[in-house]
Amino acid sequence: MAAPVASLGQSLSSELASTLEPLVHRSAGVLTTRMIHETATLDAQGHLRGVTTRLVVEAASGFPDRYIAVYFGVEGSSSGLLSMRHTSGCRVGRVRRHATAPIIAAEMLFSAPLMPGQHHVLEDETTDRGRAMAPFYSRLVPKGTSSAVLTAVFDAGRVPARCFGRFGDEEPQEVSLGADLAAHLLSVEQGAASLELSWEWGGMARSRRVPSR
Repeated sequence: MAAPVASLGQSLSSELASTLEPLVHRSAGVLTTRMIHETATLDAQGHLRGVTTRLVVEAASGFPDRYIAVYFGVEGSSSGLLSMRHTSGCRVGRVRRHATAPIIAAEMLFSAPLMPGQHHVLEDETTDRGRAMAPFYSRLVPKGTSSAVLTAVFDAGRVPARCFGRFGDEEPQEVSLGADLAAHLLSVEQGAASLELSWEWGGMARSRRVPSR
């Protein structure tokens, strides 16, 4: 596993590896993710419309000059319906889409290489133009992350009956939906695992495994 991909903190499926392989040999260092705040926004039909990710990263070794952002779309969608853009602290470099799976990866380039131990804040946004329903959203939290917040924001036109959160293999626990129609899940200094918010629409049983990052 190449070093920039190792910093993602996950084992690679063949689909993900084939998407990332063209991107992983250009950075001159390795990043550690320190903080994550990721917000998934759903529309009035229950479709996942976009994800905003704000990160604090640290140069763990070498002089890294980019972060590789990866997004897994809803099952049944396609990578052609996904797009990524930078919003602060970076600019988009090369973008790769998987030929058949709904996976997109992009370089988020820094203005200058980081010095060892230096921190950097960046934000990017993924847009998903697919029409599949989204019963949950998950985000990988890499080892070394001190805190991670996952948020799901719902439209007033379709509010879930219940929301649940879980970290890794824990049993899902019900989480409250605020007056702003947002559900939040926080993880503090735990090992590498996924942070997940799921929800039930009225009259629907809980289902599993669709979009993630």
